[in-house]
Amino acid sequence: EGDYAREVVERLALSSPAVAFSLTEEGRRPLRLGVPLAAPEEILRQRLAEIIGDDFLMSAVPVALTQEGISLSGMIGLPTYNRPTAQQQYLFVNGRPVKDKLLLAAVRGGYGDLLPRGRHPALALFITLPETDVDVNVHPAKAEVRFRDTARMRGLVVSALRNTLLAQGQRAAPSLATSAPVCAFVML
Repeated sequence: EGDYAREVVERLALSSPAVAFSLTEEGRRPLRLGVPLAAPEEILRQRLAEIIGDDFLMSAVPVALTQEGISLSGMIGLPTYNRPTAQQQYLFVNGRPVKDKLLLAAVRGGYGDLLPRGRHPALALFITLPETDVDVNVHPAKAEVRFRDTARMRGLVVSALRNTLLAQGQRAAPSLATSAPVCAFVML
């Protein structure tokens, strides 16, 4: 329960980076997130450093795309900064932290074959769209949402991530099946 409570506080702290948060648990290091003392455009970066770590910020790039009334922004880790679980994937829709299956699949699609199998990117994505284009009352804990146009939302996330990563000079490695070196051993 302590890990779950910590995760909830971290997600809320990222959704509201200008608000201070504190979590104290018996036997664990307290989580204290003060109000970042930074310029408005740097507040999120400072909060990300507090939650994910400075190493994430050194291996991350900003992503931004606005299209047809939908805005996507945030920081995404380069493919070389990957994790064994999706725990460091922070997704927000209209300021609400979510763990939505469509968005998680779109993240996988955006990274495509840039990541090794079984590895996950670290990122924080913030999506803002008209309230009429999203239903937040799908899940009892409000962790999932339903988009009116799922194909458009998936396409927006995939293209924003893919274009940002490709602009950084990252290239997808050919599949191991087609690029595996052929070795021959000859015994004399």
